[in-house]
Amino acid sequence: MSGGLYLIGLAVLTTVVVPVLAAAVAWRRRLLPGWAGSPAWVVDAVLAFAAVVVIGELLGAVGQFRRWPVAAACAMVGGVAFVAARRVRPPAAGEALTTSPSRGRWPAAIAVGTLAVVAAQLSGWTAAAYQRGIIEDDSVGYHLPFAARFIQDGWVTRMHSAVPELPMTFYPATSELLHGVGMLAFHRDVVSPALNLFAAGLVLLAAWAVGRSAGMAPATLVAVAVVVASPLMATTQGGSAQNDTIGLFFFLAAAAVLVTGSGDGGDPGVLVASSAAAGLAFGTKLALIAPAGALLVGMIAVATRGERRGEQNEKGDARGVLRWRHGPRRR
Repeated sequence: MSGGLYLIGLAVLTTVVVPVLAAAVAWRRRLLPGWAGSPAWVVDAVLAFAAVVVIGELLGAVGQFRRWPVAAACAMVGGVAFVAARRVRPPAAGEALTTSPSRGRWPAAIAVGTLAVVAAQLSGWTAAAYQRGIIEDDSVGYHLPFAARFIQDGWVTRMHSAVPELPMTFYPATSELLHGVGMLAFHRDVVSPALNLFAAGLVLLAAWAVGRSAGMAPATLVAVAVVVASPLMATTQGGSAQNDTIGLFFFLAAAAVLVTGSGDGGDPGVLVASSAAAGLAFGTKLALIAPAGALLVGMIAVATRGERRGEQNEKGDARGVLRWRHGPRRR
């Protein structure tokens, strides 16, 4: 691959990612104005992924999952959404997160050390994939062939039979679509070996966000890192197109949003972000259907509690008005 083609691919990928990410940050600030730190960054990533997936699916439904239509659509949608978010007035009652972020040297040292261990465990497999190509069985069996077929014919709605006697044709294909976006930019799978390494970083970010509100961020980070850096995960996810890592991020992101926003019962921003993350998890891997369903129950509970709290506040306001109107007057 020549340097010129690489620069073109990098420019296309930047055109896809930057406007969408900027719009995601702008809308998160409007929907969740009091959020900051790891929970806010998790929401930014979820909204950006959701936008790219929706744009890719809509264009792919009409046979236009191609380089320039996708780049133009992401730039246009991202730009319009960014301007719209800047013009929308944020909620007047937005409050800062009532969290207990871990501070001090030890939590920071634990975070840096954990990130270094996970990066070291996965980066070797990623580097090997760049040297010899991706050779993991499922990656070359159907993950990458599906992504390649998407960009070859421009459709994401047509069924592709990789292994006729197995049901891969009917598997969710969100991760394959993301690999396809990288292939559209470079016309090669340049991004694919590094996608799981990037996703692992997002998993650790979401794990930190899950424990942040309870002051347990280092504990949740280490617990999830043990799984991500385990030999089973490292050997199958590092430098491959497997979808376990990116699916785990979407699931943990939904959990992090619900845990962080549990005190804002029924907040539309919390429900939008958690629903988007759970939907992405559901659309990535069949094994996440049950966990995503459990999160759906949690979303319903949060929304119901918010409605009840709103009704109680309205009743309290009404009683106050009645007391003011009909109560005793002093002269």
